[in-house]
Amino acid sequence: MFPALANGLVVFRNSRDGGLSMMDLRIGRSWPLVRLGGTNAVDWFVFNGSHVLWKQRYGSGERQYLILDVIQPFAEQVELTPMTVWNREYSVMAIGDTQAVFVVDEDGMPAVKGVELSTGRVYEVNVPAGNIVGFSGDRLVLVMEDGSVSFVELPVPQGDPEGESPGDESPGGESPGDESPGSESPGEESPGGESPGEESPGDESPGVGSPGDGSPGGESPGGGSPGGGLPGGDNPSEGTGINGEDVGDSSETEIRERIGPEGGELSGEDGQARLRIATGTFAAETEVKLEKVQADAYETIDSNGRKLEAHEVWHVSAGTAFDRSAELALGYASRPDWHEVREKLGIYAYDEASGRWTYIGGITGREEGFVHAEIQRPGLYAVMLREVTFPDIESHWARQAVETLAARGIVDGKAGGSFDPNGLLTRAEFAKLLVMALGLEVESSAPSPFADVSDGAWYVSAVKAASEAGLVTGDSGRFRPEEPMTREQMAAVLVRAVGMRGGDVEEGADLSGFRDAASVSGWAREAISRAVGLKLIEGSGDALHPQGTTTRAQAAVVIYRLLDRLNLL
Repeated sequence: MFPALANGLVVFRNSRDGGLSMMDLRIGRSWPLVRLGGTNAVDWFVFNGSHVLWKQRYGSGERQYLILDVIQPFAEQVELTPMTVWNREYSVMAIGDTQAVFVVDEDGMPAVKGVELSTGRVYEVNVPAGNIVGFSGDRLVLVMEDGSVSFVELPVPQGDPEGESPGDESPGGESPGDESPGSESPGEESPGGESPGEESPGDESPGVGSPGDGSPGGESPGGGSPGGGLPGGDNPSEGTGINGEDVGDSSETEIRERIGPEGGELSGEDGQARLRIATGTFAAETEVKLEKVQADAYETIDSNGRKLEAHEVWHVSAGTAFDRSAELALGYASRPDWHEVREKLGIYAYDEASGRWTYIGGITGREEGFVHAEIQRPGLYAVMLREVTFPDIESHWARQAVETLAARGIVDGKAGGSFDPNGLLTRAEFAKLLVMALGLEVESSAPSPFADVSDGAWYVSAVKAASEAGLVTGDSGRFRPEEPMTREQMAAVLVRAVGMRGGDVEEGADLSGFRDAASVSGWAREAISRAVGLKLIEGSGDALHPQGTTTRAQAAVVIYRLLDRLNLL
């Protein structure tokens, strides 16, 4: 497949997972659009500068057509057809300004389907499938048997002025015959890879979130409470800010909306802050306010006293508490230097009691120039950069992964400021790392589920959270927290984590190419196969070393890969 270029954007199939990525030629940055893995892949696709239409192949043999708006924030994939095993496959697909067409098998015959790009509505198109060559605007172009060219007018989408189409001129990303636009990108950067010229210990994983010195350390990532917020807890008063300051007086931009039980969205006038309120967040109509406030009024340090580099500060307020989490997206368009370190960025919440900022999450790959996170309550929020490094990883193959996880508060160093990348990781430390990465919290006050995990142990909360989530099971009522984490044990936990988050874990890799495949324990064989298929772990050369121990650097790299697989980076 060849890349498709339109309006300065290039969509291509990436070789890492068979999905689709997009590059903005104006800034030279690329990011994933469709993440797959295993034996799932994009068969072919077309692109017009605003929408991409593709045919997706699943390892089960089923196929499906989908479409995605690549311009609109928060856009989600729209399924145009159900997953189906067709008797015959067709490679005819074309896209215009506001319409597209594709061909499916119906009772052994080709059937042409049209789709409105803005709504995803699919309709019948009564033209011969083999005659389609592309679009001119929204007119379907056909080549007839006598060589003449014919045009077919397709319906104007509802809500659009007649004869006009949204967006810019379409490049005609049609896919005649067998060929279709799109292709593997030879230069796609793969996160978490080993450094060339240095032997990698195998299933390396970015950074390691183990306490090391016996203390859990680090902030709680993802979905958790900001740890304080504004006065009044879940129901702050609108006019009060940090340390008693009047937020309203320092407001630079303010947006107010009344949001009912059906939910809604607020957006700052410059588009650099958006708040999506989910259905059911409020029982009755409630005023919600999103305002930009002066950033220099607050000291920018985290809960461990480390310096943070801050961008704009936004105040979220509401007349009542949130019954569900809300999605906050904050931009950093005025900081082009941050694009190179975007995976280290996060959204932080201000804790008035301590005067510190706490990391609450940071999905940076969903939308270029924005960081997304779920918030649980009103408060003050900002995109911030926390640069953390360690002297003993400056030339290490796992440096990128370790520093990324450290910036997100998932891993920390040892006493003295080192990371100890070659130190062995215990089962308790891996549980702590996994819980921090996924933002899990203990959901019950029940005693420890394992006889050898005491209620006073530093890792008890992590082990309980991992157990409640079904990620760790122990053996005969014991967890063996201080024993080293083996590679096959780690593979099993990683595959469970993908399944817990709704990822595809059905397809496994063929292990026959590894010389020690026969030494994989019977209970771990399926997990190892799936972890290799998901590209969460790799062998060291031609060996898996399933009973081998795991270093802190290796564990960090696989956690980095897990977050990437789950679209959490």
